[in-house]
Amino acid sequence: MTAGALGSTETTAQVHPARFTTALLDAARSKGATLRLGVVEGVTVHDGAARGVQVSGETLAADAVVLALGPWTSRVGRGLDLPTVRGLKGYSVTLAAGDLPAHACFMDYRTADGRALEPEIIPRPDGEVYVCGMADLQLLPDSAEGVEVSDAACAVLARAAGQVSAGLAGAAIIRRQACYRPVTDDGLPLIGRVPGAAGAYVATGHGPWGMLNAPATGLALAELITGGAAKVVDLRAFDPARRA
Repeated sequence: MTAGALGSTETTAQVHPARFTTALLDAARSKGATLRLGVVEGVTVHDGAARGVQVSGETLAADAVVLALGPWTSRVGRGLDLPTVRGLKGYSVTLAAGDLPAHACFMDYRTADGRALEPEIIPRPDGEVYVCGMADLQLLPDSAEGVEVSDAACAVLARAAGQVSAGLAGAAIIRRQACYRPVTDDGLPLIGRVPGAAGAYVATGHGPWGMLNAPATGLALAELITGGAAKVVDLRAFDPARRA
């Protein structure tokens, strides 16, 4: 076994995805944004320009439309000239571990039947430990409600964490989750204007790094939409007009 340090408390930080997302939504609402819940069915395009989105049978008019539906982007963007976005399924477990050092661990792991995994073990300040890093080739369902969690896959992740730390060996699993990460054929995100549809933009394909890259992606798109060009990030490598 080999080990090395990736950072320290001075150079790294941790984001709780659910809390971060909630905070962003609350901030947007405080500035006048409205959250609409529904099934997004497609983008309305007339005369080469995006005019709105179809949501649960209703068309919502808009002068700018951003497709940021993760692995479901290609399904909603049918008819638009975009590279394919696929879903790669992954699992995670949250363990109740109590007081542990604040050391995240990224490891190579082999199961008893020889499968290679790369679990990530991330202690949280509240005593929980988040463990992820197991892929599954199961096909993308029609919606997030159709995502199934495999208890067996989650148990493998919990066992891997227990091999690293005695404090995790008997830790109770308090949450089992599964999700589909959006991936592209060339491994790069799609960020920018949708070719052939003025007023349509896309932001997806970040793989497992969506939460990390979401703030810069959002800011860059806001600059692009309101000012005509992104300043915070050079988006040329992520241009949706490229082909893998």
